[in-house]
Amino acid sequence: MSRITILRIVCLLALSTGSLITRAQVSPGFRSMVEAVLVDTTNRYWDYPKPIAVTDPVLALMQDEFNRSDSLSLLFVEVSPENFRHLMQGEEVIDYCSRHDLVATLTALAVHCNPDVRIKALQARLTRARIGLLINDKKLRNGRRVEENRVSGRFFLEIMERTPHDIPGSENATIHDLYMRELMENLDLLTGEFIFFGPDKQQRMGNPAEISKAMVRWHAKLYPGK
Repeated sequence: MSRITILRIVCLLALSTGSLITRAQVSPGFRSMVEAVLVDTTNRYWDYPKPIAVTDPVLALMQDEFNRSDSLSLLFVEVSPENFRHLMQGEEVIDYCSRHDLVATLTALAVHCNPDVRIKALQARLTRARIGLLINDKKLRNGRRVEENRVSGRFFLEIMERTPHDIPGSENATIHDLYMRELMENLDLLTGEFIFFGPDKQQRMGNPAEISKAMVRWHAKLYPGK
């Protein structure tokens, strides 16, 4: 039995008890499945900073999305390190999440082992955040969208806090710089601070001191009173 088949089985088993899973409780099977898909144990991308693990609040919202979509579970395991061959596979699951407003899964894919998938996921998450500002739907009325934005913002800030902002090299450094830019643009929009990426679409990258100050402001918005 191939590893990708095992991942599918684990995923389906994790979802089979979805009615018993609360948003505050992530099943061990689901947690293991997500880690198996996002983390490359072969160190294939050794020349990039190792992505951080998905946090429990992201996993809880993500688990809820998987409980509501069988197609998502099948698409997601296709981007596991063993099965991942080209960016189109990543784009397929990202496009599906974008169409169905599955933003927690997009948030988790921001720490996929492949750097191009990470960037594509962040770009899609940003688009969903912009769309969310323009519509009055069930998610807005029941507070789900506010919660999703807060959870995504806190996770992106943690990535910024625990990931080097610059790396050596040429092509790799350029790709990583774009990753940092996408994180910062998401944080600007999700917090409403617009420090580096304003509503007029003008963009600029700050120096290390400016980025540090921006992280303090993002933190204040995402963790009010702390």
